[in-house]
Amino acid sequence: MDLVWVEVDPTQKAGELKLSDQQIRLANIQTDTVRLRPLGEEITLSATLKENQNLVNVVTSRIAGKVERLLIRNIGEPVQAGQAVFELYSEELTSTQQDYLLALQSKKRYADTDPNFARIADASRNKLLLWGMTKGQIADLEQSGKPGNTLTFYSKYSGITTEVSVAEGDEGSPMLRLANLNTLWAETQLCVSDLPFLGKTGGVGGIPFHLRPEAAGQGQFREPLARSLFQNRDGSGGNPNPGGNYQPGTQAWMTLKGRVRNAIAFPTNVLIGGKNGTTVWLKIKAAHLRAAWRRPARRTGISR
Repeated sequence: MDLVWVEVDPTQKAGELKLSDQQIRLANIQTDTVRLRPLGEEITLSATLKENQNLVNVVTSRIAGKVERLLIRNIGEPVQAGQAVFELYSEELTSTQQDYLLALQSKKRYADTDPNFARIADASRNKLLLWGMTKGQIADLEQSGKPGNTLTFYSKYSGITTEVSVAEGDEGSPMLRLANLNTLWAETQLCVSDLPFLGKTGGVGGIPFHLRPEAAGQGQFREPLARSLFQNRDGSGGNPNPGGNYQPGTQAWMTLKGRVRNAIAFPTNVLIGGKNGTTVWLKIKAAHLRAAWRRPARRTGISR
């Protein structure tokens, strides 16, 4: 290749470099203006979406028995308020129904002479209500006059099934856990050394987290101490999830920001590394460069 003449400027000082226009084009040297910019530290934490524990409800029979039919079997199955969830056979419940029918008969027969029978009948009715019978089921019991072998239990809540504690044919007290997924928690862990970032990021509105570029939200603190410091204005928590587009277990990312201050900033690609360290060159005038900052190379202690 053809050699390029180097012009020596007698006024050139140490640490300075003068290049011709041809050399600048060959080296693809570009310049930018050094400015004061807000700079700050930030860390990114991996998070997992969890159901909002404030919106979790439990459907149970409140009495032990044998599960004759389990109408909700699968995790993730939606349940509406008033929907039948399981049928239970319980000898204790059947006996209580029989006691209620006997109390009703005694109330009708001796209501004028002894008011105690009315109180006994009301107590038996309240006991059936507390055990999970609906007013409609009690009315059917009064009309038929016969206790049923099984009883169907209905859910008072709407939600998505997150836990089914029994299987069909099991004995015990069946339990279904329903979660409202209209809001979700973003749960993460951080080190003690990262706690100062919370005061700069949390504020009143919470910590921003991201699921993908077009979906973002606000994470809230679940621990009592942190929640008292960084809770929402309205006292609520969680990220809105209209339509249930995201499910518990989805991966998310939280960004915590530290102190922000104005500092001289320049692109990282202006750092030129060499055996003696890293150097930043400034353009003093046209085609005239000067080494303005140099960081010595780190010594590893390994000799070659």
